[in-house]
Amino acid sequence: MEQGIFIVLMVFQTVMQSIIPVVMRKTHVFGVYVPDEYKDEKRVQFYKKLYVISYSAGSLAIIAGYAIWMNELNPSVRAALGMVLLLSSMLWGLILYFYCHGKMSELKKRTGWSAALKEVKITDLSVRKLDEMLPWFIVAMPILLTLGLSVLTLTQYTQIPDSIPTHWGANGQPDSFTEKSYLSVLSHLLLLLVMQSMFVAIHEFTRKSGIKISASNKSGSKTRQLLMRKYNSWFLAIISLVITVLLSFLQLSIIYPGIFAETLMLLFPLAFLAVVLIGTLVYAIKVGKLNVQLEALTKADVTKEVSDFDSDYHWKGGLFYFNKNDPSLFVEKRFGIGWSINFAQPLGYAIIFGPLILIIIVTSFL
Repeated sequence: MEQGIFIVLMVFQTVMQSIIPVVMRKTHVFGVYVPDEYKDEKRVQFYKKLYVISYSAGSLAIIAGYAIWMNELNPSVRAALGMVLLLSSMLWGLILYFYCHGKMSELKKRTGWSAALKEVKITDLSVRKLDEMLPWFIVAMPILLTLGLSVLTLTQYTQIPDSIPTHWGANGQPDSFTEKSYLSVLSHLLLLLVMQSMFVAIHEFTRKSGIKISASNKSGSKTRQLLMRKYNSWFLAIISLVITVLLSFLQLSIIYPGIFAETLMLLFPLAFLAVVLIGTLVYAIKVGKLNVQLEALTKADVTKEVSDFDSDYHWKGGLFYFNKNDPSLFVEKRFGIGWSINFAQPLGYAIIFGPLILIIIVTSFL
């Protein structure tokens, strides 16, 4: 079962990383800003194809090798090798990314794309009124379920067995336990509460982030920003809800051992994994389509005489954003799908790493 899950994850990762050059913003290629006028140049397209072909070929070879030979290995080696290969596939993608990023930077420097264009910064204060991101209390609603389960757990404390499961195997059955205490019976709910709070914080600081409008395509970029923010908001809320449902399911199995059939204990986590993976893929494709569709619909509004401010120097390696003059804690990722922390704002570190530290502290006491 573990091997099947690793293969599914590797296939998913291969699909997601292979489509990045297709779905990313046309004017930001491997973290390098490319003025609208030059985005279809032959060398730009060459590096996109190079990334897709090289990454797909390398990852598929890894997956095929693992699928063919995994049955000849003992179970512990199979699981460890699956994790190593999954990380290796990610590393291979990063190596290719930084290679293409370096080549694009060289190409931009050599050709001087932005030198002939006038850089213009656009601000439209009225656009925030059109923002359709969900209100914070919608994203926070799963917290009510967590609090309700906490009260139920405490009222049923004396009925809960002395041995509390802390981990479930691929067959859906508990394979690791700890002694009963108030902390151990509430640990999953505490972790869930931390994650839910993090989702709400990220959502709200994302809402307060700047809505960036392109000088060369004002109407298209405005429509794209509003739709992208709406999709992100719904995606964040749904992922928070799905995680809440999964951990609530496990918490009920702690309070009432045997309440769910073995088949359900096996299928429910798999269903969770399927929903998350498919949802992520759909979200990526949906946001990626905005680039192509809006470019076609707003072609008449494109201005070739000006370009956006070139902010490449704020993006280290095209991935990490540092800008102390930008009050936004989270900004849209350079390739246009998801959000990245502004590493020049200390509060952003607290929102991301604070919950992780709390989770490590809670689990260390179990």
